[in-house]
Amino acid sequence: LLAGTLLFPEITNSSSSGPNSPATTADDAGVGTVTWTDHANIVSSNDSPASAIIPAVDTITHYLKATNFGFSIPAGATIDGLVVEWERKDVDLGGANTKDNAIRIVKGGTIGATDKSSVSTWPATDAYASYGSSSDLWGETWTVDDINSSTFGAALSARNVVTSSSANPNVDHVRITVYYTESFSISGTVYTDEGVTNIGSLKTVAVSINGAAAAGTDDTDASGAYSITGLTFSAGDVLTLYLDGET
Repeated sequence: LLAGTLLFPEITNSSSSGPNSPATTADDAGVGTVTWTDHANIVSSNDSPASAIIPAVDTITHYLKATNFGFSIPAGATIDGLVVEWERKDVDLGGANTKDNAIRIVKGGTIGATDKSSVSTWPATDAYASYGSSSDLWGETWTVDDINSSTFGAALSARNVVTSSSANPNVDHVRITVYYTESFSISGTVYTDEGVTNIGSLKTVAVSINGAAAAGTDDTDASGAYSITGLTFSAGDVLTLYLDGET
């Protein structure tokens, strides 16, 4: 007899956290020659932007770098995708002077190699541009600790695309949404009768999802208790809990 109370949270295909705003910003000279002024302004959408003056065609800015987004993704979750949204505009010539130079993710304080730049010119009025998706990992392998770290974030660089005048890109805000699949656990106690005599130690309890091979196992302890952790499943899945190799 396999007994015990199985408590499941509400099951969904995926979860998300955010959009969160940064607490730390910087002008990062890892690329370009033009400095961002008032970079700390991008922590909220308040119409008080960070800005730069790009004097010549194909001249590019430094990275505008934002980190410390304050995520608390639950332990054991699998990171599925990242969406970064930059609120920006170009105040010159109706938004015709500025384009993305680089749109990158920041992992462990290091600006990543994968670039998500758009070919579109920046608009003349503030608007969010979205990069990535719920299934886009930006060329990185992620752990929960990577996302929850104060060194996780995003970086942007802009460029002037006209020959006749300078460009004046403004960035008002950046925000990130993290998509993830949470893992769950199943625990209980195995009895040899109607909840009086436990089965004792070293009996293997297994769980199958939709009839497949065991997705997780745990041996009972001296009191017949077990706990199978790190399970990932979706709404509508059938979970079968059983004793493995026992009569």
